[in-house]
Amino acid sequence: MFSHQTAAALWGMWMPWGDTGFLPVHLSKRRTDGGAPGRQGIKGHQLPPQAKILDRVGVRVTSPAWTWIDLAGTRMAFEDLVATGDSLLQRGNGPAGQREPGLHPLSSVEEIRATIAARPKVKGIVRCREAVELLRAHHDSRPESLVRTRLLEAGLPEPAINPVLRMSTGKMIQPDLAWIDLKVCIQYEGDHHRADKVQWHRDIGRDRTMHQEGWVVLRLTGRDLESHQWQVFLGEVRQALGIA
Repeated sequence: MFSHQTAAALWGMWMPWGDTGFLPVHLSKRRTDGGAPGRQGIKGHQLPPQAKILDRVGVRVTSPAWTWIDLAGTRMAFEDLVATGDSLLQRGNGPAGQREPGLHPLSSVEEIRATIAARPKVKGIVRCREAVELLRAHHDSRPESLVRTRLLEAGLPEPAINPVLRMSTGKMIQPDLAWIDLKVCIQYEGDHHRADKVQWHRDIGRDRTMHQEGWVVLRLTGRDLESHQWQVFLGEVRQALGIA
């Protein structure tokens, strides 16, 4: 059965950039079924009897919660671990749910906590206990999660995630992250926002409406997640929030 990074890829979990999860292929056997698989191109593992196994696209795969805990034992950065966990909590009525009806959310915080409790000695379990406290539902993308985690690490107040805001005209707008009381929001602009003309014009109209309603709209791209650029963006957030 598939596990670890390969299982994460099959579940569509948000993995770090460049990590497809398929090389090498991670395969596991229950300890009662013999030793770990071992041949070229295969990374073998053993699973305890209580490991939860599910069907995904016709193959046997470790459950999303079990897989997430396995990922904590890798060299994955902490913010990536949080983002991967957030991907398990995507809304059934959000973009992921529209792409794969009935699949999302892949797990719940309660199930993840229970799985952590059932695996007290596994590698990376301490990181899991820390990361689960930061998991939030309703993120629609990996960058959204990374931005929120970094904001919290910087000591900033936690923003609302994809809140639905009603403008004075009755128009409904859903920013990625927002401090509603302060009328400050963050919009992450992926490449599709630039390449899709319809989306681009929609974004401009959205921001114009929010500006007219007194909102500060902070936009960022993947480049702003780079080390130096992030510090610049963080300064803009602090200024907008009135934090020295």
